[in-house]
Amino acid sequence: IRRDGSSKFPEKGRYGIFPAVSSGWNVHNEEFLRGITTISLLKIRGSYGATGNQEGILNFASRRLFGTGFNYFDQPGFALAQIGNQDLKWETTKQFDIGLDLGLFNDRLRFSADHYRKNTSDLLINRPLPRTSGFLTVTQNIGSIEAWGWDFLLGADVFRGKFQWTTSLNVNLYDNKVTALLNDQ
Repeated sequence: IRRDGSSKFPEKGRYGIFPAVSSGWNVHNEEFLRGITTISLLKIRGSYGATGNQEGILNFASRRLFGTGFNYFDQPGFALAQIGNQDLKWETTKQFDIGLDLGLFNDRLRFSADHYRKNTSDLLINRPLPRTSGFLTVTQNIGSIEAWGWDFLLGADVFRGKFQWTTSLNVNLYDNKVTALLNDQ
């Protein structure tokens, strides 16, 4: 379990808690597979975790900032340079993975398959503002993204010894979709 903090966020959204857990079962070590010598590895694994992101925003994006150099009838002055947002918080990604590893003939032939689902919420986005506000954007937590995919790996040691030749083939299937934006669009 992680508890991360960042000064990029206001006090009420400064800290985020991000748990994770993973597990694996080495099935090839079980008694019912001991006599099968062709299987050198058979592992089932799974994991779930949450991570936080703060990289999409500038420092002090939550604060109202004033700047100098603004002229009004050729007179220097101060003016609001950034609106700020006291409701900012961590962008959060939750991911679930399940996988299988198989090794045959003393791992000379290897196969892996993984499936994952990833949901990101509270996206940190610079939302456009009407020009009449005097500002171009304000940083907000808006929207969510859903992603899922499959990863497959097939590998083989063609030659072992003084001369070694290893080959592998990877195939990835991936889908990514924006599930919500501003005002649940």
